[in-house]
Amino acid sequence: MRVNAVSGVSGPRIFNVVILALIVVPAAFGSTIRVPTDQPTIQAAIDAAVNGDTVLVAPGTYKENINFQGKAISVVSQSGPSVTTIDGGGIDTVVTFRTNETVAAVLNGFTITGGFSQTTSPSGNLGEGGGVYIGFASPTITNNVITNNQACDGDGVFVYFGSPVIQGNTITSNVQNGCSGGTEGGGIFILGAGTAKILGNLIANNTNFFAGGGIALNAAGTPLIQDNIISGNNGGEFGGGISMLNESSPQVVQNLIIHNQASQGGGLYWLIPFNPPGILVLNNTIAGNTATQGSGAFADGFDSNAQLANNIIVGTGGIEAVFCGSFGHSIPAGFIANDAFSAAGSAYGGICGNPTGTNGNISADPLFVNPAADNFRLQPSSPAIDSGDPALPQIPPTDLDGNNRFLNGKVDIGAYESVFINIAPVQTSLTVQAGQSRTLPLNISSRGTLGVPVTFACSGLPTGAGCLFIPASLAPAALPAAVTLTLTTTGLKILGSSSISTPGRRRMPWYSFGVMLPVGILLRATGRRRKWLKWPLLGITGLLLFIVPQGCGGGTGAFTNISGVTPPGTYNVVVTAVSGATQNAVSISLVVQP
Repeated sequence: MRVNAVSGVSGPRIFNVVILALIVVPAAFGSTIRVPTDQPTIQAAIDAAVNGDTVLVAPGTYKENINFQGKAISVVSQSGPSVTTIDGGGIDTVVTFRTNETVAAVLNGFTITGGFSQTTSPSGNLGEGGGVYIGFASPTITNNVITNNQACDGDGVFVYFGSPVIQGNTITSNVQNGCSGGTEGGGIFILGAGTAKILGNLIANNTNFFAGGGIALNAAGTPLIQDNIISGNNGGEFGGGISMLNESSPQVVQNLIIHNQASQGGGLYWLIPFNPPGILVLNNTIAGNTATQGSGAFADGFDSNAQLANNIIVGTGGIEAVFCGSFGHSIPAGFIANDAFSAAGSAYGGICGNPTGTNGNISADPLFVNPAADNFRLQPSSPAIDSGDPALPQIPPTDLDGNNRFLNGKVDIGAYESVFINIAPVQTSLTVQAGQSRTLPLNISSRGTLGVPVTFACSGLPTGAGCLFIPASLAPAALPAAVTLTLTTTGLKILGSSSISTPGRRRMPWYSFGVMLPVGILLRATGRRRKWLKWPLLGITGLLLFIVPQGCGGGTGAFTNISGVTPPGTYNVVVTAVSGATQNAVSISLVVQP
């Protein structure tokens, strides 16, 4: 179980920039209550607030268990979750919404930790919602870090018959504790019908020993789960990433679901015993998950209304990518334009049949850029490029990176639309003498829309060599365009000479006369009265004539022992073009001659 938040996975899309700007600045009709300036605690500020007020909390750690008490107020940290913590002290839920709060009740910018909801806790939350409890309420939860909380159900966040917006949060390392049996939801648990929105969160390394390590749904209505990174969670028996039970008809759209584990359904699991409107699983990338059945996904129950479309589902450990169970029903889910693939196993198992080759379904290595570094974007040669079904109305206009989804009326399979930079050098080999430079035109183009300018860099250069790009960067709107690469080298120059003398018989260099002439004049001027000066002057002359050629490389012509000089040889110079998280590279063979 792991999460790489730097190299490949750039993080979920954050939709709440505008929301944050609106709630940090107090509304025109509300007051701002500052903690601890105006009130000593967050709960005291909530008690004093009225609808429309903002509770603005200064940096610090607040040992509290707070309740919004049905108020339409914003509780906001002044400086963000890295310096502002609400610690539940291991005695109860940290934050409670259970009095019909609406989306106007906002919790933004805190680290929520140390919660432990038990059946005997003072809040009466009965072991549900270690970090945040939402019962018959629909608040807005944004930009928080919800971590290291404990409960029976919904160890991080518990929702009971509510329709909250849970957006842009980091929900990590929450764990089931205090009970056993059929509990659910290590990160988030939604129980009871509603229209919850789980958008753009990082949900990672949470644990529930029964179902839904990352997210659990049980008779949850029609929630939307979109643009999340769900990684490294442990779902125990069912659904390492997401589990869906009973009459749940969610839309699971454009998520990256990786490195989760469970006995059945390492990435996804569902068991729908009735016939609800149906589950939609669309444009997700599901890879690197582990299970004994359905390492990518396990679909069971009344699946005829369930639809999987435009997903990459990669199996691991010789286990099938997708397994279809036969509980209560013998008609499998519908498969449209998916890439289900397992290198050491089958694409499908159970009653799925083999949809490969029908309805646009393929089974091929999707060719991720670098899965070992959690970069699950597509290489330019991926078979998933342009292979999705663009006709589905629920496809978002942009992908998980925020790039445009539709390109010439086509879409890719998976969470990421393929956006890459093409680098086309006029030639791939250059020969240059040490001390000289060569130019190489590069033609730069892109597939898809780049979000930021393209910059360039070189690596693999020998000693004394450098590279220069003109122009140094290209705006996305300028593509396609040409860039000139200049490769420079360093040679040794000897008193105006353009190169080191060649090996062979040693000759007296021209500058020897510049030493001998003034010495001869001095010798003549000394005359007989200063005979004792002649021998030292002759000795100095000989020493100079010997040392200068030796020290300047005469005779051997060796380059490698001279600091800063580009040694002869053949070098693999890698030219890289970068635009945000998108990059490409090409190799140039540089031959340096002496």
